[in-house]
Amino acid sequence: MWRGPRAHGTGVFGLRIDRDLLERFRGHAAGRGMGVRGHAVQTLVRDDSDQRFRAAAEETEKFREAT
Repeated sequence: MWRGPRAHGTGVFGLRIDRDLLERFRGHAAGRGMGVRGHAVQTLVRDDSDQRFRAAAEETEKFREAT
């Protein structure tokens, strides 16, 4: 039974951005041989990964200081 896109852990995300920022994104995406959407998603995933890594490193440091 089809339950829509959320059944697969996905959803729709719309983004309205300034024209200058969009042009910068287009330039960065083109330099990597990507489309704007792909570059935006890659940037968001990388940022999320960086945040989780920093949080894990901080927790490790707290653990080391406690022992």
